[in-house]
Amino acid sequence: MKTVTYSGAGAAGEAAVNGTAQGGAPASGEAVPRLAADAGGSAGTAETETQALATAVQVDRFGQWVSATFPEKVTSESQLLEDVAADAAYYGALQAPDWDPYGGLKGSREQYGLNATGFYSIQEAAGRKVMVTPEGNLFFSLGVNGIAPTDTYTVVTGREGIYEWIPPYESEYKSAFLNTKDNFSYYLANRIRKTGQPYTSRSLYTEGIQRIRKWGFNTAAGWTPVNLSREFSVPHVPFLPLSDMAWAKVNGLKFFDIFVDGAEAKLDAALGPLLTEHKNNPYIIGYFFGNESYYHKLAPDLPKMKGSEVAAKRRLVQMLQEKYGTIEAFNAAWNGTYASFTALIDAPLYIDSQQAQYDVDDFVKLYLDTFFGTVSRVFRKYDPNHLLIGDRWLTLPVNNVKVRGFLAEAAGRHLDVISINHYSKNLDTVMLNHIHQASGGKPIMLTEIGYGSSEQGLGAPTQMLVADQNERMLRYRNYVEGAASLGYIVGVHWFAYLDQAATGRWAEGTTGERYNFGLLNVADRPYKPFLEGVMASNKDIYPVLLGQRVPFKHEFGDVPRQPGTNKMEIPYTPAPIPIDGEVNGFPGDAAAVTLGPGQLVNGTGGEGMQGEYTFAWDENRLYVTAVIKDPTPMKNNNPNINVWRGDGVELFFGPQDLTTPGDPLFLDRQLIASAGLNNGQPFWYWYFTNRQKPVEMAVKLLPDGSGYVLEAALTWDSINLQGQADTRFLFDFGFDDSEDGNTRKRQWVWNGTSANSTNRGHWGQATLVKRAAPAIRITGVEEGGDYTDEVLPVVEVEDATGVRSRTVTLDGAPWTDGTPVTAPGSHELTVEAVNTVGITAKKTVTFAVYGSTALELSPAAGQYSDEVQLEAKLSGSSGGPVPGAELSFEVNGSAAGTAVTDAQGRAVLPYRISTGPESGQLSVKAAYTPAAGLYLRPAASEGALTVRPEDAALQYTGETYVKERRPAVLSAQVVQADDGSAGALSGLPVRFTVSEVRPDGTLRELAGVTDSVYATGADGRAEAAAQLPPGLYEVRAELLAGPLYKAPAPVRSTLAVAAPVAGHSVTVNGTVPGGTFLGKPAGTLVLNSMVSYDLAGGLTGALRVSGEPGGAELYVKSFDWLVIAGDRAYVQGTAVSGRQTYTVRLLLKELTTVSLYVWKGRDTSAEPVHKQLNAQLSGAVLTLP
Repeated sequence: MKTVTYSGAGAAGEAAVNGTAQGGAPASGEAVPRLAADAGGSAGTAETETQALATAVQVDRFGQWVSATFPEKVTSESQLLEDVAADAAYYGALQAPDWDPYGGLKGSREQYGLNATGFYSIQEAAGRKVMVTPEGNLFFSLGVNGIAPTDTYTVVTGREGIYEWIPPYESEYKSAFLNTKDNFSYYLANRIRKTGQPYTSRSLYTEGIQRIRKWGFNTAAGWTPVNLSREFSVPHVPFLPLSDMAWAKVNGLKFFDIFVDGAEAKLDAALGPLLTEHKNNPYIIGYFFGNESYYHKLAPDLPKMKGSEVAAKRRLVQMLQEKYGTIEAFNAAWNGTYASFTALIDAPLYIDSQQAQYDVDDFVKLYLDTFFGTVSRVFRKYDPNHLLIGDRWLTLPVNNVKVRGFLAEAAGRHLDVISINHYSKNLDTVMLNHIHQASGGKPIMLTEIGYGSSEQGLGAPTQMLVADQNERMLRYRNYVEGAASLGYIVGVHWFAYLDQAATGRWAEGTTGERYNFGLLNVADRPYKPFLEGVMASNKDIYPVLLGQRVPFKHEFGDVPRQPGTNKMEIPYTPAPIPIDGEVNGFPGDAAAVTLGPGQLVNGTGGEGMQGEYTFAWDENRLYVTAVIKDPTPMKNNNPNINVWRGDGVELFFGPQDLTTPGDPLFLDRQLIASAGLNNGQPFWYWYFTNRQKPVEMAVKLLPDGSGYVLEAALTWDSINLQGQADTRFLFDFGFDDSEDGNTRKRQWVWNGTSANSTNRGHWGQATLVKRAAPAIRITGVEEGGDYTDEVLPVVEVEDATGVRSRTVTLDGAPWTDGTPVTAPGSHELTVEAVNTVGITAKKTVTFAVYGSTALELSPAAGQYSDEVQLEAKLSGSSGGPVPGAELSFEVNGSAAGTAVTDAQGRAVLPYRISTGPESGQLSVKAAYTPAAGLYLRPAASEGALTVRPEDAALQYTGETYVKERRPAVLSAQVVQADDGSAGALSGLPVRFTVSEVRPDGTLRELAGVTDSVYATGADGRAEAAAQLPPGLYEVRAELLAGPLYKAPAPVRSTLAVAAPVAGHSVTVNGTVPGGTFLGKPAGTLVLNSMVSYDLAGGLTGALRVSGEPGGAELYVKSFDWLVIAGDRAYVQGTAVSGRQTYTVRLLLKELTTVSLYVWKGRDTSAEPVHKQLNAQLSGAVLTLP
């Protein structure tokens, strides 16, 4: 049980998973008290299923179930007040045993020659291992756990409606609340009513110690306030605080990680002061250092953990590396494929070989020896006086013969006393003897036991649930006296002092345990009949311990059933059994096996429940169908290792060594298949392995709701067998019953016992048999075959004993041999034959007949980017049209779309041509793929689409003036002709040519300025960059011929490249020969110009061109650019004459020639209205600098 601490009080109960991956699902005696959050609820009455929002009162004002009726039930406050006198009389009449101050047998020191060491010790008396008090007297520790109200608190907030009475928090009952108004103790409230005093832990403790001493107990056991035990000099066993050391905890696995770096130093620092302070306290019997660790899960779970998070995993890898040296040797031993030992640290390691199991077992032994040894070493360093009493082993690991052997051997080397929380109706002497012997004779203390009944509305787990207080008393006497008589048990501790709260102890919320484990009930009334027996055993325990009195023994007749010698044959099935939740498909020789009252191995009751099993096998799988009669069917809320707690079917397999009993071997497997569903899906769990293999499963409620059908198909590799006739193996099966899906109430097993999961010697045997069945041959058709237009099956049946009957059907109707199958569709031909010994054979062939089709594709033609019609015709096998069929079209290997055939079988698909012609044509394919269920053959046809190229234009879109010292951007854009259908413009080849414009107007092409060809983008634009010196250039762009577009005329544009410097200028004064100028006569043209750069890089100045005499005149005041390149200069600007804008360009060579261009408007790509090239200047051209 787990410590649940709070300020000023002790604690109660621990959750522990009752299942193991490497070990089996729990057997009888393994359902110990557990936190309901883990166990899924408690056993007992229906009242345990309280709902938080219920409004009907379920619990009266004294904390008792309203629905429960019993003589001791309190019905008024006056009765509680009357109990004060009754208690005084009852307890006053009781006499505590006359033992020494430490609970020992007076005078036994002298009688048996025992030593008084001043502390509790282990010695021998009368040939037995015994514990001795500090005064040297014989001592048997009879303890009570939990002398505190911890488990009496219950959550009241959120479900107030189910309680008749909850007092205000600020009231005389405030001390009955646990720190807040949320959790309340009706036990403490009743005690306040009786005494008129608020609760204090001191008063409850002192009262409790007085009571238990009178009942014959001598020890304040676990979960009792240690400070009060020290204060009142009560023999007690404190816990070393290892459970508080967060650095040693491992998420998901309850154990102490002793391999954390510096673990021993950390233990030393934490335990040294505590042990030193109390090392001379004679009332400390010894120390516990843990409680119910999951030692049974170390082997299956630890190897799968990440070493980066768990130090123990890293130590395992270190051990493996030290043993194997190379990763290759390790992989060979473990059937692994790991790359390195470093990779093992965080990789999940699976136990897939016998050697792997041996290695992990070695590590478990290394861990236990290191853990126990380290704790012992630190403990004895600071406290040489007291006993080290172990860590209260959980039932599961001690039920596993191998694990308990490892534990016992390590404990024998390092501990003084072994402690076990052994919950069981009957003392397991086989287990105890084994641990005692394997430990080298160490004494054992049984540190938690308990029984409960449902008489007062509470309950207990199945293995501790008794009929009434009389049985409770008899079970206690059997257990305690039987333990004392063994000769090595030195104490038994009862769990617990008080009953748990009726609506569940607070620590687990609203679903906490609510067990009748107390010596007193919620009204502080002792269970007197039970306690009469307790006192009879406790007060006379020493004669039993010394072998002077035969231990009390009441025969309940519930000795566990002994395993049988059952054997069975599992027949072969020629066809797989359908896993559909129905009993069907099994061969005629598959006889059902029924489990009923004679196979009930765990729990009581269950009248009318039974399981009927049918098995079969084939080369691939083992099949099982179980029909379970269950009045509360399909209840299982445990989709995990605890699947055994709910309804389900159990299977056990032992593929090797059919004679060795004991722990399951490496290849053995246990499967529990749940009858309940998780999110609508079945679930299961494999035991004796740390791999979970898939299971094909189905679960279905019987039509009348009286039970369920569970079916499973198991692959042979999942149970380490092969599907071969005459294979023999250990085998057992059974089923589990739960009434609420959380707690197992009953268990049935075919051959074995409730200990099946820990002893393979309890299992029966099975043999795979394959009896001959009629041989059925179907030729002419094949399974899954498909045929065109018709097929003719041929059926033959043979059997050595003769064929009793033969039936052939086609699609469920009788079929006559020699009849062709012509109807298109899916067909099932079934042949069933029975031989003269009654073995049935059945064979089914499923096939399909398809009608043939033909497809004709018409030719098509069109211009690129235009829409054309693709047309095809589909005909059936008779040549007639096939309407309503979807045809798919491809052009040049790419999907073009689909179209549906009309009544004439024709399908037309509009198609936009989006690719260019190749040799003038594109390939076209049409295909017909029949829809599911039509049973027609597909068809295809090929043709051509003739494509002509499209018209296009080219525009220059690049820069015309660059005055920064950077490359000029050349750009041209392809524009498709506007015909209503757009084509693709990307990837078209464009070439740029750059030529220098000389002052005389001639061009000099520049080589290497740009790459030869540039591809257009999606907008049809191609760009290039040209690094050019100052000057005037012509850029020529041309679209090269291609399959998509006809090549248009090249485009040209002027590009001026300048390097502006403030103050640089061009001056022109002079004349050139005339003729006409802008349509007027001009003998000469007068040029006057002064253009310069300002500080901002802009242009200032003026240019006048006038025809003389009396001709036209243009006056330029706005300039586009000025380029000065050595002895050459270029200038362009705009002039306005009348309402007409002109563009004027001068090409100048200093002192020599002038070229003049004039355009109307701004378009310089047009033909100029005046052009005069290389004219001799009479005057001067000056450039600065």
